[in-house]
Amino acid sequence: MRNKRRDASISRLAARQHGLVTSAQLRDAGISPSATTRRVSAGRLHRIHRGVYAVGHSRLSLEGRCLAAAFACGEDAAVSHASAAYLWGLLSSLPLPVDVTVPGGSGRRARHGIRVHSSLLLDGCVTRRGGIPVTTVSLTLRDLHRAGDRDRYLRASRRAIDLRRIEAPAGAAEELTRSELERRFLALCRRHRLPAPRVNARVAGCEVDFVWRDRGVVVETDGYAFHSGRSAFETDRERSGEAPETVAAAVRAALWPRGGGARTTVPAVADRALFFYDFNSPYAYLAAERISGLFAEAGAEQPEWVPISFGHILKESGRRPWSFEEDRSEDFAEIQRRASERGLPEVLYPEGWPIENYSLNPLRAATYAKESGRVVSFSLAAFRQVFAGGRDMSDVDNVLIAAAACELHPKAVLKGIETQSVKDKLRAATQRALELGVEGVPTVAVGGELYWGDDRLEAAVAAAAARS
Repeated sequence: MRNKRRDASISRLAARQHGLVTSAQLRDAGISPSATTRRVSAGRLHRIHRGVYAVGHSRLSLEGRCLAAAFACGEDAAVSHASAAYLWGLLSSLPLPVDVTVPGGSGRRARHGIRVHSSLLLDGCVTRRGGIPVTTVSLTLRDLHRAGDRDRYLRASRRAIDLRRIEAPAGAAEELTRSELERRFLALCRRHRLPAPRVNARVAGCEVDFVWRDRGVVVETDGYAFHSGRSAFETDRERSGEAPETVAAAVRAALWPRGGGARTTVPAVADRALFFYDFNSPYAYLAAERISGLFAEAGAEQPEWVPISFGHILKESGRRPWSFEEDRSEDFAEIQRRASERGLPEVLYPEGWPIENYSLNPLRAATYAKESGRVVSFSLAAFRQVFAGGRDMSDVDNVLIAAAACELHPKAVLKGIETQSVKDKLRAATQRALELGVEGVPTVAVGGELYWGDDRLEAAVAAAAARS
């Protein structure tokens, strides 16, 4: 009985620490080193680093990896450099090994899977994000700059400016902001299936933002806010006329401040976030259950829910997902852990999942529900049918049960999922996801940036809130 209470105490602590506990915390809970060893042998604890254990499973989230590295380096250690940039949402992926900085001027301690730095400047420059000790944004960017990776530093700095975490450094605003405009324009080209242009190419001695040489077209993305004034802005526009006459047409996208009389020949990247999902993904189910609440808490505009065929995405990419592997126990355990943390019922899987019962019918029904403004309520009902009830959504009766839960008439839904217009809309949504670079679900697209995975949802919300 006492052991059960101790195990329950450990589980509650780990739930607040991305599934982790330290040996010191185990001792404080009354668990001796020998008892820890027995739990490791029984598979109830999994050693990640010396003195750091995962509870119940060894498949950590990326945030869990960062916290484990910080735990391993001592109480005063903090995640830093590129790893800190990831936690702040400034980089879209977590570079490995994890970067951790410890106080002091020397004596770096080597750790497997951890790149250890030392600094005399940590005092006052460490905060917590998601319960993880991390260097502040300003120190993170300075560390990236000193590390010498200019491309990574610029990408992180641009994102920090976009998220309003820092102001553009003096003399660097044009460099940092222009590339953001270029990324948005490239995303626009992909979405509309335009051929890829050459970027920052020279034409007759002039550098232009984008050029299609075979079509004789140049595009410049100039922002009035980043010129010294209206006269300088217009002068720069005229200067680009020095491009040779062999460039047959020039298209200017002038991005003016809101309310400033915008003049543009190219539509801007949509501000509203896009939530791409498929009902066959348990991680998408976990994200669907909390995405609306997170956006509301952040004061961001609610995302557009976009059902897509993950099966088609896989076919196009040739990628093999984790759910196709023979040993899926770690993922199943991680999914259940997240569900338990969030107060969701035990996650169930329909017989034959994920291949034998894959169907487009629930996706078509969600596409039909979108036409009447009920895509969110239908999608939540459908997800719960699958992963809370373990029901097979290739059975159209289960699709109709989800439809009835959001007051959609069964006969109308049956007719809707067979109409060509609904099928075409689903196909177009999936193609749009491919063009944006979506490789898996759930994915949230915010201003041309993609956040793939349930564990990237907070970063996507922060990015959307910064744009609101």
